[in-house]
Amino acid sequence: MGFFVSIDDDVNLAMIKRLIILLLVTNLIYGQQNHSIEGNPCDQAAIDAKNDVEKWLWIESGFKAFWVSNKLSKQLIQNPKLGNLQNKSDDYIFEYTKCYKEEVKKLRISYSRMGCVGSAIIFLIFASWPSEGSIETDKK
Repeated sequence: MGFFVSIDDDVNLAMIKRLIILLLVTNLIYGQQNHSIEGNPCDQAAIDAKNDVEKWLWIESGFKAFWVSNKLSKQLIQNPKLGNLQNKSDDYIFEYTKCYKEEVKKLRISYSRMGCVGSAIIFLIFASWPSEGSIETDKK
């Protein structure tokens, strides 16, 4: 019986060591990722812009009216949320805001173009679909 207890203790000890190593490595990696994101305002601005832009709204607008949504995506300027810029330096805020606006504009244009391409594909499918009259003419 003592033999089994010592095996269980060794297994438990090995599992605890692996868990501690895993936690230390995870904390080290997580800390480095936060540091790199905080160090570069453009990386953080790109992440925030991707979260803030309503993808399906712009795809739908591109699907329905490409020229209007394309012009709107270039004209409407969305400012970043102020909560993202608290306790940051002026240089960081300036760079973040510039990158955020560029990224939002780029995302909106690309989403509206996706909608336009989808609309064009559907139009081409229906345009190439044979009509009832052409089917009857082919049969004769």
